[in-house]
Amino acid sequence: MLTRICDDTTDGQPPRISVVIPVLDGGGLLNELLDTLERQQVAGGFEVLAVDSGSTDGSLEHLRARTIRLYAVRREEFGHGRTRNAALALARGRRLILLTQDAVPDRPDFLEQLAQPLDADPCLAGTYGRQLPHPDTDPLLRARLDRWTPPGEDRRQSSLTREAFAALTPGERIRRCRFDNVASCLRPAVWRKFPFPEVAFGEDTVWAKTVLLAGHDLLYRPSAAVRHAHHAGPHATFTRERQAHAMLAREFGLTTVPSLPAGLLAWCFGWPGDLRTLVGSGTAAHDVPRLLARGGLRRAAEITGQYLGARKDGG
Repeated sequence: MLTRICDDTTDGQPPRISVVIPVLDGGGLLNELLDTLERQQVAGGFEVLAVDSGSTDGSLEHLRARTIRLYAVRREEFGHGRTRNAALALARGRRLILLTQDAVPDRPDFLEQLAQPLDADPCLAGTYGRQLPHPDTDPLLRARLDRWTPPGEDRRQSSLTREAFAALTPGERIRRCRFDNVASCLRPAVWRKFPFPEVAFGEDTVWAKTVLLAGHDLLYRPSAAVRHAHHAGPHATFTRERQAHAMLAREFGLTTVPSLPAGLLAWCFGWPGDLRTLVGSGTAAHDVPRLLARGGLRRAAEITGQYLGARKDGG
């Protein structure tokens, strides 16, 4: 259950767009995001709803100082789907935008770019934006972001029947059902019929599969770009990968690391690729060993999490 801390709702006309942001120790990027949102240009206006789940780094105090609707949830009660659903139920906008606390819009009309396609096409259930690295993101993380998020500047609209889904390979199923709540926009009527599932990770991907198979379309909108990258340590990386690949195995039949020997080979074969990435990016020679070591540790956490997550019991 969400606890209201402050609410700037008035009795006037509801805003066209509601922006929902889950928060936990958002740090400087959260403030950068909020500053950027204050400069957004939106026809019909917008509101911001933030849900804090137990920040201890001063984020809650920074949120209190903003003109936003602020709520809190106990950390142990937070759920990626559950908490977003609770916040969306309080939103007043005709378009529902979801952001993560470390996703910083790249242009002053970002919200408009993400929401406008839903105004123009009644078949769309949702849109999602492009993810670009922050300027200080290391080259290996940049390469990972390129692999796992949609690259390029071409917008793509997805539709999918159950028969087509069944005929696809697991990898093709995931590509067709790609959707990301790092920066997304939902049609309220579709979300009310198909709220986010209560899963440990990947509520956006499972939701995308559900709405696509129900006959709706989704759109990748690269002009709605955010700066975003995870600077997670090994433990957080392992946990995220284990949860993500448990979902991918269950929903799409994907197993990326079928055995421990396969995982060891993947870890070994990753080193030359990491080295090529660092050299190709112009990384200073004295930084290469440190970044290679960090990349190898991160890859070990990823591979172990992927292997355990895809097992029947999720590890």
